[in-house]
Amino acid sequence: MTIETERLLLVPVAEQDIDDIYTHFTAQVTRFMFPAAAKSRDEMAAAVQRFMEQRANGTDHVYTIRRRTDGEFLGLAGLHDLQNDIPELGIWTKPAAHGHHYGREAIGGLMDEARDRGLRALRYPVDRCNIPSRKIPLFYGGRRTVDLLEVQTPDGRILEEEVYEIPL
Repeated sequence: MTIETERLLLVPVAEQDIDDIYTHFTAQVTRFMFPAAAKSRDEMAAAVQRFMEQRANGTDHVYTIRRRTDGEFLGLAGLHDLQNDIPELGIWTKPAAHGHHYGREAIGGLMDEARDRGLRALRYPVDRCNIPSRKIPLFYGGRRTVDLLEVQTPDGRILEEEVYEIPL
């Protein structure tokens, strides 16, 4: 199911997205994220396969973000942990897309989808140093529920996460 917003299409991630994701999911993009950049195209292909399996199992819905006017790849967005009462939002956009509020708009589209599913709230974890991303839950009326949670990533980085809850 594709989610449409004013400027974006959020399309369920598929095999044809592997090269775009691999190209743009870089160390720069993942600096404030739990996952690290894939070390190979095969590693990214395996991740996309997991995303598709998670969608089929109903636990996570990961979408490719594309601009409506020309289909340009902008990043990924996801609804994660759908089996929980308060699922988690995830978002990243490629650096060339930063500053255009595409991430905020994509999160708005996911929020509409969550409302349609009957959900009442969503969690939004974000590294406290990622100021642009921290603004997204605030824009949607989110409130911080966790002030600081140190999280070690699989590649050994330490994130200082704040967790927001966004009411639907």
